[in-house]
Amino acid sequence: MATGQPYTITRYTVKEGRENAFKSAWENMAREAMRHYKIGGNPRLLQDPNNPRNVITYAEWIHLNDIQDWMQQPYFKEFVQTCQELCESIDRNVFNVVLDLPIKTPEFEKVKRGR
Repeated sequence: MATGQPYTITRYTVKEGRENAFKSAWENMAREAMRHYKIGGNPRLLQDPNNPRNVITYAEWIHLNDIQDWMQQPYFKEFVQTCQELCESIDRNVFNVVLDLPIKTPEFEKVKRGR
């Protein structure tokens, strides 16, 4: 992961009982995006185990321009409309990496070995 790498990160509060519908809609949209764009890693959907209505999604992108183009696609706009029906709140953001710490450091290796 390089400094400046763009990410989309969105926090959702899903309406009670709509969690599975939301997951299905997000998966369909993410799979469609992966068919059309080079994405830097696997898109992820994270769910709070104590409150499954709290969801965060993120994806690493190669180019910022691809994010802008993706947000103009009909399938993305359809997903946004679906989210408005399934969610109480949506906080969509684009971030760039400004610090990237390598995991293979001597300190990491000590912790990994239990020292």
